[in-house]
Amino acid sequence: MNIIIIEKNTDCKNNPIPCIIKEKMDIYSSSKKKKEIKNGYLLLLSSLKYFYKLDNIALSYNTNGKPFMAMKGPYFNISHSHDLFGVALSFEEIGLDIELCQTPKLSLFDYSSHLLNENDYTFLDHKNDLNKAFSQVFTIKEAYIKYLGESIFLGLNKIIINYETHEIQFLDYKKAFFQSFFFEGYVITVVSDTPKVYTIYKKDGETYEIL
Repeated sequence: MNIIIIEKNTDCKNNPIPCIIKEKMDIYSSSKKKKEIKNGYLLLLSSLKYFYKLDNIALSYNTNGKPFMAMKGPYFNISHSHDLFGVALSFEEIGLDIELCQTPKLSLFDYSSHLLNENDYTFLDHKNDLNKAFSQVFTIKEAYIKYLGESIFLGLNKIIINYETHEIQFLDYKKAFFQSFFFEGYVITVVSDTPKVYTIYKKDGETYEIL
């Protein structure tokens, strides 16, 4: 089962907060960051329960803070942008990134050498909607870093994307495959070991609807 669950306009103020989420929230002082952590992890826990009948799970973290199941269970990754939260679930290693397609992304990096390489410029040169395409490039690279469980300072401009075969690799790190989806002005990119078909669900309250 390879699935992506998204949830928009999340308001979890009245939901009980399990200890595994509270421990993660306590790392941060920002109330905004605490809310993001809470909403993302509540979506994860509800999705694990709904799709895999898993409850009372325990999480561990690698040296860069990437969470994983302490006991046997699916691999997962969490992402959010503005009011859209997402969780990807699979039985192979996975990375997920979500971005709202908007102009500030362009000014933020200003097409700097920190993010893009010649291959990326060629891809962007053939796109009419530059904001959308730029956001896609960013999500592909960040989802790959999250897939590897590495730091975002890995060297984004050295990550090579094959936009035709959907392959992605950084130096001698593992090669992986990406897929990008577009939803209501957002780009959602998932990276995994092998090419996969994903089913995307939108969660609304307790209801999961296939998109």
